[in-house]
Amino acid sequence: MGYRTAFKEVMREYERDREISQARLEEKRRAVYIQVPRIAEIERQLKLIGLKFAREILSHNSENINPDPKRELSELIAEKKHLLAENSFGTDYLNLEYKCNICQDTGFVDNKRCVCLKQRLADKYYNLSDLKKTLKNEHFGTFNLKCYADKTGAEGISPRDKMKVIL
Repeated sequence: MGYRTAFKEVMREYERDREISQARLEEKRRAVYIQVPRIAEIERQLKLIGLKFAREILSHNSENINPDPKRELSELIAEKKHLLAENSFGTDYLNLEYKCNICQDTGFVDNKRCVCLKQRLADKYYNLSDLKKTLKNEHFGTFNLKCYADKTGAEGISPRDKMKVIL
């Protein structure tokens, strides 16, 4: 696998992560809707308000625009959170969960690579480089100072003593 292929694979992992998060959220929604049907109604109302507002803005029909949609939205959201808490769910129970809240599992923030993408790529490239297998045997725990001369050199210190300091 090359580095370009590794990048594509990491991006597919992000896509899978987002799909898994969305599927989990849908499962949670179904369970909540069964236990608290009013929450399903609230979410339908929130969607309708959003659609109506967008339609009115796009049609430039300012006469029909609700002057204070934020108040109505806030009240519905507050009611939803109250119902969730009252029924032993967290107030954020119906929020998407991300592995990375910075980029929301896209790998990018403001068209720049997120730290999580950089880390995933570093891990992938690390595995590609075959260093993992090498480092199982070659590490500081297996470092052998006996490979260095014990005889003091021109600097007044032996190579072995220098390596002890470095180690």
